[in-house]
Amino acid sequence: MSMNQNTQGHFTSQSVNQAVNQNMGLSGQSATQSVFGILPEQVIATELLLSAKAGVTGLAKAITEASTPELRTTLKRYLDGAITAQENIFSFMSQKGWYDAWNPQHMIEIDTQSADNALKLQ
Repeated sequence: MSMNQNTQGHFTSQSVNQAVNQNMGLSGQSATQSVFGILPEQVIATELLLSAKAGVTGLAKAITEASTPELRTTLKRYLDGAITAQENIFSFMSQKGWYDAWNPQHMIEIDTQSADNALKLQ
């Protein structure tokens, strides 16, 4: 079991934050401070969410092309874990106020701010 999964192999909001810190070499610091001075925690979490969504999509496609029932069953288990990971990353971002799916105007403001921040990095 990796450091960022619970006993069922699912990711938790706390483990996502911990993984961001550990994987980016920020043990003892807050990822909010930034990675190497350029990537704030929100950017990292957004990339994790996009990757998790891509994983869900990829696994769903793979299931439709699986050649054996055993492979399909295995891929379905992985898909369940990927969906749980995506849900937990989303929850983490929502708790931080970075993803407000129920308020489109707020999401536009967040996206605009993110775009502005990205332009400043160039």
